[in-house]
Order: sequence, then structure tokens, then C-alpha cells
Amino acid sequence: MERGFTRLVDFGDATKPRAKSASPKFTTGFTLIEILVVVGIITLLFAAGAFIDSSNFGRELLASERSTLVSVLQKARSRAMNNVGAEEHNVTIDSDNYILDGDEEIGRNENIEITGIDHVTFEQLSGETEDIGDIILSDSIRSKTITVHESGLIEW
Repeated sequence: MERGFTRLVDFGDATKPRAKSASPKFTTGFTLIEILVVVGIITLLFAAGAFIDSSNFGRELLASERSTLVSVLQKARSRAMNNVGAEEHNVTIDSDNYILDGDEEIGRNENIEITGIDHVTFEQLSGETEDIGDIILSDSIRSKTITVHESGLIEW
């Protein structure tokens, strides 16, 4: 003789009628609160990213201006050392341009303040200069220095 086991299954309170869903097709998904929380988190991440990006933009702007000025100084020194035109070559720092040899203008960022020496002349063949000193580029927060040595060396 085999013994039978009965399974007990809880079907809840069978005496109460089941509540009908307003829309039986769509019983899964995200609630409005969940969506708003995710949108809020994404907004915070974008705001933090914009703040960090604006700081990097100012730093890169200053570094770019320094690179431009160093490039102009190196070009003038190179021309002098290669005896281009059999003359000395110079750079003048104007309020809105770098002027190479008195006639070639290279635009500069007017938001970057430049102090220190504003004219450098490199002697032909040697590339040496008597205009030694520092050129300081600065924005409202940071500053970068370019040093011109007597030998014509441009240190940055």
C-alpha cells in the first residue's frame, strides 16, 4: 500500500475578490519616482563635469598662449641663427599681437595678461640677445613664465 502525501498550497484569502489592475497589459516597468531619481543623478553628473571642464579650459587656454609665444620667439631666434636676410630678428609683444621682425603679426588672446619684457632682439648668427628676463603670462587664477637668457635660450 502506497501512502499519499497532500500538498498544502497557500492561495491567499480565497474569500476576497482579487483587485483588478487598471491596465492589465502593463504590469511591469519603472515608477515615476525611479525615473526622477535617475534623471536627478544624471543631472548632477553633468553639472560636476561642466565645472571640471571649465577649469581645464582656462588652464589649456593659458598653456596654448604660452606655446604660441614660445613658438614665435623660437622662430625669430632660428631666423637669426640661420642668418635669414643677413640681419638680426626680433619679437615685439603688442596688446593684441606678437609682431615678428616688425611686419609679421601673429594674433594673441587679449584675455591673457602679459608682463615683463615686451621686446626681444636676437643677434644674427649667434642667436644671443641683450633683452634678458622673464615674460609672465597670467589669467585671473594662474600664471606661466617664459625666461629669455643672454645666450638666446628660451626656457619655459
